[in-house]
Amino acid sequence: MGPNSLSQAGVNNVRSLAKLGTLLDIKDPSLSCYLLALQDLDERLEEVKEQRRQEIQHLKKLANKTHSLTLKCSDLHSALDNVKAKDIENHPTYEERKAKCTFLYKKIKNYGKDLSKLQRKLKDSGADESIFHENLLKKYEMLKSLQDKLAPVRAELQAYSSLPPDLSEVKIKIEQQKKELAELEKQVAESIDVSLL
Repeated sequence: MGPNSLSQAGVNNVRSLAKLGTLLDIKDPSLSCYLLALQDLDERLEEVKEQRRQEIQHLKKLANKTHSLTLKCSDLHSALDNVKAKDIENHPTYEERKAKCTFLYKKIKNYGKDLSKLQRKLKDSGADESIFHENLLKKYEMLKSLQDKLAPVRAELQAYSSLPPDLSEVKIKIEQQKKELAELEKQVAESIDVSLL
């Protein structure tokens, strides 16, 4: 059957089949080849649909993440604005504290220098370390200890002094107590003299 024996509609159909065969890359224009090619096309169409479905899901996830990030960015901008506002509000206090710290640091530095100078002067003057506060405190404690020992001896001596004078033992005891008292008083006097040097 030649092309001339076909109606116009038949010719158009043959042309459409030929174009379809070219598009489907069919080597043999048989019905089975057309059906296999169409089946392959359907499978590829399903694959494309699946890929499109996955891409839509992926785009939805990206859209959700974008929305979440936009909200976070908005929160961060608000927080930053608050920090800037507080910084502006606290700036005078910060500057005042900074100035005080600088002033105090200079004072400490100056006091350190003055202390070093005074220590050098004290050393150069040959001052006796025994008159320093710590040493005087020790001497005071030693003196107080001697005075505490002296008090009961005085009391005992006073008690013996009230006894009748004709008792020889009492006189000997009194003399012993007087010597002990004199020795303690001597130690007290020496301690006082050393403290005043």
